[in-house]
Parts: sequence; C-alpha cells; structure tokens
Amino acid sequence: MNTTTQAAPTFSLFGSFFPAWLVCAIAGIVGALVLRAVLSVIRLDDGIPFKLLTYTCAAVAIDCSLWLLMFGP
Repeated sequence: MNTTTQAAPTFSLFGSFFPAWLVCAIAGIVGALVLRAVLSVIRLDDGIPFKLLTYTCAAVAIDCSLWLLMFGP
C-alpha cells in the first residue's frame, strides 16, 4: 500500500508560513471591498437589496475561484 502524504499548501510571507486558505480568504475579502467601492462609484450599490449577503457571497466566490486557479487540478 502506497501512502504518500502531502503537506498543506502554505505561503512564506514576512518570514512566516501562512496557510493558503487564509491568503485566499483575505484576497476574497479585499476583492469584495473593491467590488463595493466600484459599485458605489457607479451608483449601483444603492439598488442592492441584501448588501451583506451579496458582498459575503462575492467574497466567497472570489475566494473559491482564486483557490481553484492556484491549487485546482
């Protein structure tokens, strides 16, 4: 039986290793904040009925997309 173990993906930032999911999550949050700023500038932010849900889903979508692009099959 061949049992190979792989370490979790990590990034070396500022001399410390951070898990890749944390880096992707932070990028998703920043992406959602940028999306909110863009929608505010073009005045579409006022028409969004459930802003918290919308921007949370945007952050999760950016997070999962980034994860798949970087670590997907």
